[in-house]
Amino acid sequence: MKERFRGILASQTAVSAAYILFGLVLLLRPGLSGSLICTLLGLGALLFGAVKLASYWRLKEMGGFQTDLFLGVIFAAVGIFTLVQPGIILSILPIVLGIALMLGGLSKVQRAFQLKGMNYSRWTVVLGTGILTSLLGVVLLVNPFAAAAAMIQCIGLGLIVDGASELWAMYCMSKV
Repeated sequence: MKERFRGILASQTAVSAAYILFGLVLLLRPGLSGSLICTLLGLGALLFGAVKLASYWRLKEMGGFQTDLFLGVIFAAVGIFTLVQPGIILSILPIVLGIALMLGGLSKVQRAFQLKGMNYSRWTVVLGTGILTSLLGVVLLVNPFAAAAAMIQCIGLGLIVDGASELWAMYCMSKV
């Protein structure tokens, strides 16, 4: 059990640190970040789609996997669309990230109550960061801002808060 928890702790710490670093980039360089995000998302989706299509064609003689064909076409189309129309992607990005932040915050709220059940004295800090993360997610959903730079900076701030609060929650869990 301890080994499994250590593995989870290590992976969550790495993800949280990546959130903080990515959030800092978004906060400090919003103009560059928006186009970079779209380019990376587009290339990633296109690459994944190409791999799935290649897998389908390679196994076609054996009946092929229809899901590979379907996923390949969908991801390739999404990748091309993202590369050609980054403005549309940037307009829906705050909604997607808002949902992710809100769900991440709710997860922290649940973790805070688990800590309370374990009689951890600082469970309220985890609760507070979970509520703050959820509220930032709601703000992104309700008002994704007219200015793209402000929106990207808010997303960056949300990722920084989420990463830092996740690090704190993992620290608290490791102490219990």
